[in-house]
Amino acid sequence: MQNSAHQVGPTSRECFEAFLRASDDGNFVHIVLNETLLWVPVDTIRTMVHCLSLASRGQLSIDVESAHLKWMMYKLRDGGAFLDVGAATGATTLPIAVHLRNLVQVVSYEPARLARKLLVATLERNAIMGVTVRPVAVSMTAGQAEFREYLPDSTGQTPFLPEASSIVSASMSDAPHTTLTVPVVTLDQDALPIIQKKPVVCKIDVEGFEARVLRGASAILSLGCVYLSIDLHVDPFGDGTRTTEREVRSILEKYGYTFEVMGHVLLCSPPA
Repeated sequence: MQNSAHQVGPTSRECFEAFLRASDDGNFVHIVLNETLLWVPVDTIRTMVHCLSLASRGQLSIDVESAHLKWMMYKLRDGGAFLDVGAATGATTLPIAVHLRNLVQVVSYEPARLARKLLVATLERNAIMGVTVRPVAVSMTAGQAEFREYLPDSTGQTPFLPEASSIVSASMSDAPHTTLTVPVVTLDQDALPIIQKKPVVCKIDVEGFEARVLRGASAILSLGCVYLSIDLHVDPFGDGTRTTEREVRSILEKYGYTFEVMGHVLLCSPPA
């Protein structure tokens, strides 16, 4: 997995954006997504066009948080289980499923209907087998919750807007969206009974609900072999000035975790 790419210039980007606008929904483009050559739906690429670059051989490439992905893949190099909590359209699920095929058990959680549909379509189009896609949200208690699914931004100013879809909280944006009721599970309830391999790597990207996911995962965290890559967000239940990092660290320190900060992501390792 080599990364030799340069950013697409304004003229090239404008041309590609025009191509995406003209493309019919449901079309696929052959593109390198996180250093993995895949057929990817144009609707997925539209949400990541700000990450577009041009690889050394002229191949279009999109890199989304690839440094964190490499950390997770290293932990899984000899096999294990991968839990993708907040999988969206699969920027993390897909490379792990391709490069660690037959080594890693993959379970992806995504309650947003459009993102999940695109993820499933990408798996099918590329004949990627062995990924379990769960149409549920993950939190600290099981049940149901209102979920706000943001619509694609027609202006192109915030192409990543659908990635901010989450369980409803008071501080959310009122950007165009739909609201639906989704089933909610805990990792202890849903993932613990089906984990077949160790170690476990868990990516959590849930727009501020990361501490709540951890509070529903005490049994999994107690396994002593779970590595976590946690996207930190502004606490939706706070005053809007602090992220969830303090609460996340407080929960995990009780299990002996150590931490590495990589941008807005907290990489968490269990005690050796």
